[in-house]
Amino acid sequence: MQLRSGRRLSPPRAPAPGGQRRHRRPPRRPEAGAGGDVEEDRISNLHDDLLLAILARLRFVNEAARTSVLARRWRALWTQLPELFYSFPTLCSLEASLAQVTGPVLDLYIEMLLDVDEESAGAGRVSSLLHDIAERLAPKTFSLFFNDHIVEEYITLACFRTTTTLRLGVCYLDLPPAGNKFEALTTLQLDLCCIELADLLPMCPSLRHLDVTDLLLSEVTIHSPSLEKLKVEADGPPIFSIDISAPLLKEAALDIAVDPHFSFSFSAPMVEKIFWHCTIDWEEENVGLPCMRLSFLDYSLRRGVHQLCLHIGYFAYYLSEAPERSFAQQIEQLSLSPHKLSVLELKLDIKRHAFVPLLLHLLHIRPVKALNVKLLHARQIGIQCPLNCPCEEPDNNWRNLNISLTDLEVVTLDGFNGHDDEVDFLKVLFRCVTVFKRMTVKVSSEGYDRICSICEQYPHVNCNVYLA
Repeated sequence: MQLRSGRRLSPPRAPAPGGQRRHRRPPRRPEAGAGGDVEEDRISNLHDDLLLAILARLRFVNEAARTSVLARRWRALWTQLPELFYSFPTLCSLEASLAQVTGPVLDLYIEMLLDVDEESAGAGRVSSLLHDIAERLAPKTFSLFFNDHIVEEYITLACFRTTTTLRLGVCYLDLPPAGNKFEALTTLQLDLCCIELADLLPMCPSLRHLDVTDLLLSEVTIHSPSLEKLKVEADGPPIFSIDISAPLLKEAALDIAVDPHFSFSFSAPMVEKIFWHCTIDWEEENVGLPCMRLSFLDYSLRRGVHQLCLHIGYFAYYLSEAPERSFAQQIEQLSLSPHKLSVLELKLDIKRHAFVPLLLHLLHIRPVKALNVKLLHARQIGIQCPLNCPCEEPDNNWRNLNISLTDLEVVTLDGFNGHDDEVDFLKVLFRCVTVFKRMTVKVSSEGYDRICSICEQYPHVNCNVYLA
């Protein structure tokens, strides 16, 4: 039949045999109940690898273990996780949990709190636990940290033969018996630990990266034929000595406070990158000139550039006390630089005193290619030092000096105010630097015109003067 719109109306379908019309029913869902089918648990039927991936996203073991209540399929699944992270478990719960883990793991991280009352007995149990972990679980990466307080009872370190990365923190450690080797260990991190590195490192024939933070020792000996990267930080008690011998070392970072009688030995012929920050306790150590004391020393080597930075301050109460060591002796003792420096950077907190005698004194210690000077509190115009002020030492006739600065090529000066000393210093530089390529001066508005007029007298030098 055709409608007015042009559409055709299809005839009704013929009835099914027997006169009954067919009806399509949606499939019936199984229902739980007496005699009924139980709905299928599709998640539990996933492959083990997928279920373990789900558990791994819970991160911590205690969260993963709670999934055991979901179904029988999940009960022991967490024990197969390749990565186990424990956050502040009790020692008893940690022992019970690790006893259920059946096979080797890739990464085992434990951060725990050992009760002070059980510390003595707990240290022995932790030693046994470490032995079990090393032998039975054999993690590729193992981390153990104690928080809240330092565990002062010695824990015997097991020999992790197959572990490649080992991180230990806040504890006293005894070494495993002689003859043991951490054969696969390439990365070792120690944080606030007390352990004899001189005895430990020979047990690590494959070690390439050593990171030591706040080592509870006053003497540090690092001898390793395989070490390539080293980092040592010690913000606690001053270090008495550091002895480093690493023929393959390429990168080193040292940040330490040193004792007045500190000694340093460094042998690394292949080193390419160094950062050295040395804090000087000026109340204990008298380093410098009669009124100028060294606060800290930085040395860096990167891409062949040797840079030495000295922070020096003026301390009037040292006027009657002769320094124990000169700047030259301290630089020779602490820095790793060669005979010639690429950059000498000076941060001078001199307040209202003269800086030029000090600066010329430092330029005599080692040849310098580039000089950067930052005056933190420059002398103001019109203010003079007291008569016979020691800031003019060691040579108060410096304005008439005619020295040869054959290596100096680039000078950057910051914090100038146009004082007479500053102007006279520029004249000395223009007179004594034989190959002067470039000078940059940052000066206050009060001294800007005066500094510019001096620079204009030497057109052969590329001078740039900026308002600070």
